[in-house]
Amino acid sequence: MLAAVCWIASHCVAHAGPREDSLAAISRCRSVPDDRQFLDCLYGAVQPLRAELGLAPAPEFQLALVPPDPRASVSASASSGGAGVVGAIGNASAVSSSLRLASYSFDPRGHFTVTLSDGSKWRQLDRDQSFADWRGPADRYYVSLRSSGNDHYLDVKGGNGPFQVEQTR
Repeated sequence: MLAAVCWIASHCVAHAGPREDSLAAISRCRSVPDDRQFLDCLYGAVQPLRAELGLAPAPEFQLALVPPDPRASVSASASSGGAGVVGAIGNASAVSSSLRLASYSFDPRGHFTVTLSDGSKWRQLDRDQSFADWRGPADRYYVSLRSSGNDHYLDVKGGNGPFQVEQTR
């Protein structure tokens, strides 16, 4: 009976929280062969939990060591009609969808810098006059990215935007 419950729990689609996201990322660190890099990968993998607890984000080099979640590519491909992560939508291209914010911060002018659940980092452009009104844990916000030519836009599900951004990592 216990085995059946464990199997069902592992195969049900559920909304994962920061702890589950961190554990999933930790499991992807197994592919890192060097012990020092493996340890740094583990530190980067727990970023969702660090963000939930309001702790300082892991350094960029640790976040970069966490292998990407292969499910993110599958869900992005499915949501774009099977065209892959980068699919044509009119003149715009979908970069990714259904990512979570891992952390966010605001500069003195009110522009943001965000780290996403895939480890990428984006900064709001100074020329963008829209302002985010995010409060609370970062991982409660879902975002999608799209680009049109050289311009990139970050949309927040159920929030204001889009925001003009540039990738910094």
